[in-house]
Amino acid sequence: MHPITGQQIVLCKGSKKRTIRGKIYLPGDRYDRRYPTIIFCHGLSADYSQFEHHGRGFAERGICCVLFDFCGGGNGSQSDGATTQMSVKTEAKDLKAVLKAVKKYGFVDKERIFLLGESQGGYVAADVAYDKKRDTAGLILWYPGFVIPDAIKEMCKDGIPEEYEIFGMKIGSIYAKDAIRDKPYSRMKGYKKPVLIIHGDCDETVPIEYSYRAEKVYPNVRLKVISNAGHGFEGGDSDYARKLSADLVDMASRKGQNRVSFFKKIFK
Repeated sequence: MHPITGQQIVLCKGSKKRTIRGKIYLPGDRYDRRYPTIIFCHGLSADYSQFEHHGRGFAERGICCVLFDFCGGGNGSQSDGATTQMSVKTEAKDLKAVLKAVKKYGFVDKERIFLLGESQGGYVAADVAYDKKRDTAGLILWYPGFVIPDAIKEMCKDGIPEEYEIFGMKIGSIYAKDAIRDKPYSRMKGYKKPVLIIHGDCDETVPIEYSYRAEKVYPNVRLKVISNAGHGFEGGDSDYARKLSADLVDMASRKGQNRVSFFKKIFK
């Protein structure tokens, strides 16, 4: 049975066989055609309900949008798992499971699946995109959390506690252990599909310098800076980020489009 637009569904089993729940937004109610698809990854301590307006917005642009909660990814998560069992690596396993499940839907164009992540979700999406090059058509990162290894090293310089809080959410030692030894920039050169990074120049949570560094490493990337925007886009900045993201999907999806050089024609 096909999922209904906007209805909560069970997507798959994630890390340690925990259930992952989410919603799928489709352009209309037709299941007899294949749509370009965005898998939307929320950030640390968030959940997909905070981004459903983007699901509707992408659907209005003719793009299927899959929203889901990482296991233990936030206090309001609809998916299974405790926040103390979550890390960037467990979330990467969850996203791989979601990607595998999404590819099985008949209304998803398997050649046009894009990963979109905000904050920590961007960090995770970038990790999975590298491992799943053949399964993704492009990568979209909103204020991606590439600061995480450095921030955790500083936070835990006197030792890793068994439990502590970040953004009002209790996390466990696995979070720090997985983050400290990770090197996100080392994987970027190997991902040659289109990458769009959108970052505000007033972000105090993830300094924009981390995205400038990523811009220098990805082979096929465009960094769009939003003036006076902080961490987590609001209002017009949020709408603009979604528009740019949909524009990328449209251009990267065109038949015969040179995906290595098309950024020369967009976002001038």
